Amino acid sequence: METNAVYTEEIVKHTDILCAQEHWLFSYQKEMMKDQLNMHGIVRAVDDENPIPPVRKPRGMGGVAILWHDRINHMVKPQDDGNTRIVVCTISPPFQKKICLINCYLPSVNGTAKKRLYEADLDLLNEIITKYESSHTVMLTGDMNCDLFARKRNSLRKPFINLLKSHNLFVLADGTKPTMILKDGSAQSHLDVFATNYLGMITS
Repeated sequence: METNAVYTEEIVKHTDILCAQEHWLFSYQKEMMKDQLNMHGIVRAVDDENPIPPVRKPRGMGGVAILWHDRINHMVKPQDDGNTRIVVCTISPPFQKKICLINCYLPSVNGTAKKRLYEADLDLLNEIITKYESSHTVMLTGDMNCDLFARKRNSLRKPFINLLKSHNLFVLADGTKPTMILKDGSAQSHLDVFATNYLGMITS
C-alpha cells in the first residue's frame, strides 16, 4: 500500500468497492489506508492478534481489506467473521438479494505448519459461506495461493475446488488461463480467484 499509493488512488476513482490483499500494513497503520483513500472499510493486519509497535516494525507483509466509498456506505455492513487473512462484509443493494462479499489472502504453503493453517482457513471459509449462502448471494475473491493453472501435483487444489463445488460457487476464470505471468514469461499461475453462486450478478 505504501509503495503503490498513487496506483491505488487511481483505481479507486473507477470502483465502488476495492478488495485488497497484501497491503503490507501493520495494525497501528490500518486507519491510514482508509484515510489516504478516503474510504470506509474493514482492514485486517498480520499482527492484529499481537500488535507490533512502530519502533519494532519489520518489512511489511500480508494483510487483507475491503474498502468502499461513502456513496454506498448505507448499503454495506462490516461483519466480524473471518480472521487476519479473511474479511467479510454484507451489501444490501436496492431491489436485489443481499450480497456476502468475502475477501481472502490465504497463506502460501511451505511446510506442514503452513498447510495446516491453509486447511484451517478452508474450514473457516466453509463455515462463513454456509452461514450466508441461503440468504445472500455469495461472492468469494482474493489471492488463494492455490494454483489452479499449474499442471504439477498440488495438494491444496483438490480441497479448494471441493469447497467451491460443495457451495455451487462458479469461478469466473476457470484455471485454463493464468491470472499472473512473470514479465520474462518464465512462470505463470492462477492464484487470484473470483467465484460466486449467482452468475446473473456479473455483467462484465
